[in-house]
Amino acid sequence: MTERLTALMTAEADLLDVPPAPTATVLTRGRTLRRRRRGARLGTGLVALALVAGVGLAVTSGSDDRGDALDPSGSPSAGADAPDLGAVFAIGPDVHLTGVDVVADIDDVTVKSMYYTSAGVLVRHGDNSYSDGGGPQRFSLVGTDGVVTPLALVTEGIVHATDPSQPYVVYVDRPDGLDGVAVLHVRDVTTDSEVATVDLPEATEGYSPASLDGDTVYVRNGSSVLTVDWREATVGTSDTLTSEVVAGGHAIEGYGEDPTVVDVATGRTLLSADLNPDAYGYFSLSPDGASAVLFVDDDTFGSGGASETTAYDVETGATLTVPGASYDYGWTSAGDLFRVSEPGIVTTCVVSTGECAETDAKLDVLPDTNYRTRTVEDDLVLGGVTRES
Repeated sequence: MTERLTALMTAEADLLDVPPAPTATVLTRGRTLRRRRRGARLGTGLVALALVAGVGLAVTSGSDDRGDALDPSGSPSAGADAPDLGAVFAIGPDVHLTGVDVVADIDDVTVKSMYYTSAGVLVRHGDNSYSDGGGPQRFSLVGTDGVVTPLALVTEGIVHATDPSQPYVVYVDRPDGLDGVAVLHVRDVTTDSEVATVDLPEATEGYSPASLDGDTVYVRNGSSVLTVDWREATVGTSDTLTSEVVAGGHAIEGYGEDPTVVDVATGRTLLSADLNPDAYGYFSLSPDGASAVLFVDDDTFGSGGASETTAYDVETGATLTVPGASYDYGWTSAGDLFRVSEPGIVTTCVVSTGECAETDAKLDVLPDTNYRTRTVEDDLVLGGVTRES
């Protein structure tokens, strides 16, 4: 009797249509909770900063009410247990991973930018620190143990993207020239090999930057955004997005007077800023999409905000104001805001709690943040910041 009942229950369960868990949302919330617990433990060296409303900001809750929305992520556990690398920055060719007490020397002239992956930090480097152009850009992977692995990847004039929970870097090029078919490349940084290429005949624009979020690559195509499932090699067009900048299920929209952050699946506005007509603003997402910084360029704030920077927790709408311009700040691998001062003091802030801590990085070479006087030896490059156009 028991065996028959078990068989009937099993057969009935097989008929149930159970939607997949929203892995991108689960991972993002998990990382947010981890940051909040860490913020509550900061204690010594804590700098209390006021939570304030920012620049006419209208904030809506970032809670997930998508119901049975399709999950944009397909890697439920990739990178979930990756260590917190802390504030990651480079001074010249030296890459500092403060969270694991690592300084790695890149065998090149200097660093251009850095991207977080589940396997460590992917470093883009070359003959100069130009964010765009400047000749060939080479790549190395810095592991959490400080081991530097040069990669075979060499590109020029290409924008790259990673998802911090995965070991991949993606980019789009046109091998046959600007009039040729765009091709999406997906490369595994742990094996230094290409794992997928997808032709994008739908991409009609010559310049096609992309973002990686889960198994989906978002590719800009003029005023529309292509959605590419690189594992299935299928290409569609987003019904909700006009920008390809996506992280953690959130996307940047509304550049200019009305910058916004929206939910990728529904297009629902999570954050918005109502700026004055002379201003130009945009949000910059943390690598995990849980936090955002508002960049404002106008006569009041200057480029990037001359006197202060406002950061936001996308889920709760909480705001944090810190001193200095927006471009002075980078993101840690865990989604915290950080800054490196010229004396070598690293300030790290948990956006969701508004708490910050200062540490002396004890740098052998101090950074020069003045673009007029800095050289390739003392140029400061911050992690988690997209420096390509």
